[in-house]
Amino acid sequence: MEWEKKIDLTINGKPIGKGRPRFTMINGYPRTHNPKETSNYENLVRLTYSNKYGDKMLIDNKEAEMLAVIKAYFPISASGTKMQIEMKRDNGIRPTSKPDCDNIAKIILDSLNNVAYHDDSRVVRLVIDKYYSNNPKVVVQIYERKGEE
Repeated sequence: MEWEKKIDLTINGKPIGKGRPRFTMINGYPRTHNPKETSNYENLVRLTYSNKYGDKMLIDNKEAEMLAVIKAYFPISASGTKMQIEMKRDNGIRPTSKPDCDNIAKIILDSLNNVAYHDDSRVVRLVIDKYYSNNPKVVVQIYERKGEE
């Protein structure tokens, strides 16, 4: 099976995971809303996409199968020994703290719904890695399946 890279995006700043929706009562009716941090980060992802690709939906085929590769780079804290900091820089130690990989993927893929592609339900393969870096960011590559196996 062949994959064609359609989207290559870098979202600068510390990776954020999708927050759980909050529930409130308004005039006796339950309402849900996303936490402000989630909404702000989703807007940043969409803005980063539109700054690079404009308003063009790069995967316009509603039946497309997609592969998403997401690499999250977390800041290296100054705490710890010199050896630990060096191991983090060289990927000898990888982040095991929150946000979870699935929440990172959720916020990125949900943000690009109806912007870069029709729906992230078309993702048939997902690869997520977490690293430390002096340059925190999230790198997203999305591929469309081409041809047959």
